[in-house]
Amino acid sequence: MISPVPPTRYIQQFAWDYAKYPNRRPLKELVQLISGGVAAVDEELKQLGTGYADKVAALSDSMRRKQGNLLIADLNDALKPNDMKDIAVHDTDYLVTVFVAVPKVLTESFEGEVKTGRLGDMIVGFGGPDWSNDKTNLGQPVKFGKQIDRTTKTGSPIVPESLQRVKEDADSALYALTILKGQIKAGYVEGGQYVSGSNIDFLPDFVKACKEKRYIVRDFKYDPTQASKSAMLLEQMQVEVEGMKTGLTRWCRTHYGEAFVAWMHIKVIRVFVESVLRYGLPVDFTAVLYMTKKGKE
Repeated sequence: MISPVPPTRYIQQFAWDYAKYPNRRPLKELVQLISGGVAAVDEELKQLGTGYADKVAALSDSMRRKQGNLLIADLNDALKPNDMKDIAVHDTDYLVTVFVAVPKVLTESFEGEVKTGRLGDMIVGFGGPDWSNDKTNLGQPVKFGKQIDRTTKTGSPIVPESLQRVKEDADSALYALTILKGQIKAGYVEGGQYVSGSNIDFLPDFVKACKEKRYIVRDFKYDPTQASKSAMLLEQMQVEVEGMKTGLTRWCRTHYGEAFVAWMHIKVIRVFVESVLRYGLPVDFTAVLYMTKKGKE
């Protein structure tokens, strides 16, 4: 509705709004005045539209995760207490249990790589003198500090026999396995000063090794109460989206009339410019409105 008549009737009964757009002002100022008001409306609409679109995208993502397979689903929604009752989960100073989602077609190769220690077999470094196989230098001075290559041998951080299949669906399977959290790189003495060793975290490298094989390490800690929290959060997001949609619709209805009125005044100015300023017609003229059939414009 336009003040407060339908758009068609407003056009047919158009009258210049002298209070809002004084006709004694120069045309350039009038155009700037009208355009400035519309630009402010347009900017506010962009901000409201962006906020609404972001909220809708977040809701869609949450619903996708809730309904998706084990590769993308919210595992606190997908896993029930019965699924986790026999799963050993560790989180100590040295060990941590991770959950890995594997496409169904790769489950056999995944299990084989885990059991043989080939998955992530370049992550853990073993170094220092090894006299178990070669005792010729036993008791003799050896290299120390930075001179020792502590990665002459490498292996996987996966704890043997820790692999457990948690759940599967039509597309994928979810496994739990326990890995070493990391290792401390030995310190050394340099220039009479002791340089302490650094902590090496195995998890990022293990995630990368899995990703290269198309296995997905899920960022997940099991919480039996999280499912109800997620449901409440999803419901809250749906309410927020509906509220924003209602508010945006109301805002558009309110400001549509303002933009339409401004657009009509710009059209009238254009008629004046085209008729009088360009073609030099007398100021005494009549503007005619033509209504064409759809498709005959």
